[in-house]
Amino acid sequence: MGKTEVILLIAAVLIVLVYTAVMSRRKREKDLQRKVRESFGTYGDREYTDVDAERITYSYRKEKENGFSLDDITWNDLQMDGIYAQADRCFSVLGESVLYRMLRRPVTDPAVLAERDRVASWFSEHPKEREQLSLLFARIGRGGKQSLWESLDHLIDLESFPVLPDVLCLAGIAAGLVLAVVRPSAFIILPVFAVVVSILLYYRRKARIEHYYSCINAVLLTVRAAEEASRLDAPELGEYLARLSDAVRPLASIRAKASLLGTANRVSGSLEAILMDYVRMLTHVDLLAFSSVLGQVRAHRDEVLTLMETLGFLESMICVSSLRAAMPVWARPQFTEGEEDRFTVRGLYHPFLPDGVRNSFSASRPVLITGSNASGKSTFIKACALSAVLAQTIATVPAESYRAHPYHVYTSMALRDDIAARESYFVVEIRSLYRILKAQEGSTEVLAFVDEVLRGTNTVERVAASAQILRYMAGRRGLTFAATHDIELTNLLQPAYENVHFTETVTEESVTFPYLLQAGPATSRNAIRLLTVMGYPAEITAAAEQAAEHFLSTGKWEKPEEEA
Repeated sequence: MGKTEVILLIAAVLIVLVYTAVMSRRKREKDLQRKVRESFGTYGDREYTDVDAERITYSYRKEKENGFSLDDITWNDLQMDGIYAQADRCFSVLGESVLYRMLRRPVTDPAVLAERDRVASWFSEHPKEREQLSLLFARIGRGGKQSLWESLDHLIDLESFPVLPDVLCLAGIAAGLVLAVVRPSAFIILPVFAVVVSILLYYRRKARIEHYYSCINAVLLTVRAAEEASRLDAPELGEYLARLSDAVRPLASIRAKASLLGTANRVSGSLEAILMDYVRMLTHVDLLAFSSVLGQVRAHRDEVLTLMETLGFLESMICVSSLRAAMPVWARPQFTEGEEDRFTVRGLYHPFLPDGVRNSFSASRPVLITGSNASGKSTFIKACALSAVLAQTIATVPAESYRAHPYHVYTSMALRDDIAARESYFVVEIRSLYRILKAQEGSTEVLAFVDEVLRGTNTVERVAASAQILRYMAGRRGLTFAATHDIELTNLLQPAYENVHFTETVTEESVTFPYLLQAGPATSRNAIRLLTVMGYPAEITAAAEQAAEHFLSTGKWEKPEEEA
């Protein structure tokens, strides 16, 4: 084969390789565009690992003490991890972190919430720009094990990375090639030796910074996304785009180095990625770029944080827009002052039950909710609590309308024994209630939700103590909702509490529940009826019914007859 044929063959191979790489990239881009388009307007369906949870929550945990946030009891009571999962349509580590922090930190400033509503609404009405930004977020990706906020912290603490060994390796390969061309017989082994040494040193040095390497990668991708986003033609987002433009300006020179380091969301095993890996391995170009970028990131840490926060906010608002499109109905919150409309909802439903029964309710004083087992008390107060949290975080309420004061929300619901702390259920419960009493001493009104007060102790002390605790809470700032099975409390707490209830429909064959809130205290019971429906012996159910009727009429329990 002649020289010309060899050159043509090499050229043909290169053309095929380039064509394959280009087509592969186009396919990935089309797949990404389809994913972005199809995910909008649907509930999130990700399954989170412990590593995901650590990454998503890092930025919140870092600044947890700065201002009010939902405490762990309230967050867990309301199953807010599930609410976050519903709303999470993020493609980047930035959006997922900001969205979590936003849900964790309700605000009381209506102007802040109005701005969030404005931006989310704009994204709902501008699908083209929304998809353009979502593609930029997808190119940033979610990264690996770490939050970008944590990565930035580690980069700031990293010692300077020397580049002299990498420069010497590159020079050695170049010198070996030159000598091998000049005198092949004497120096042909030199470039081979230089390449082997370079590869060995490359992996040794890269291993030292592998952890930080991905951190730098994520920062570079963020800078690239910010630069492209700042050029978006969207006057309504002008404030945010200007913020990106100003912050990215001193970092613009490092954007091109992203291709040298590799992209965090590249497809492993693609031809393009394999070729670039060989280039990096031989030239150490990624290690040289790492050192250069590290210095600039340290010098412009504040600008990097601005990019992260701004992009994260925009992506979180796209998630809110998507959630609104997925919900059967939602309402913008209206915030009030004074004694009127302290808490008013119409068509309220629980976000986990979008097709469930909707209730309307208005409260200007504390509320006591009674009702039979499984009638809907707990679901209702959780829906009320969630409506307040979502109103004051993402300005999106699962209801037809919502009017209320801005509150700090606290709950005491799904408690359990703390074995590690060697605390019984009752001790855990009274600690939980006490934290609400302390919160009510603050300057911001508290919206408190309590499900089954003091269920961890005996009936006599439970009723006595519950009545005093709830009466005390009624006299503090804010509003209290309490659900209970203890019918005695309906009388003991009048007139401090308004009574409402849920009921059931009982037949010979079954007990059914309409889940509709009604005025006044509950007057029906279904626990014994459920025993009957489940097939318990009549000897048990009849005697139990007789004992219950005796107590309700006399206030005393009838002693069972002694066995003969």
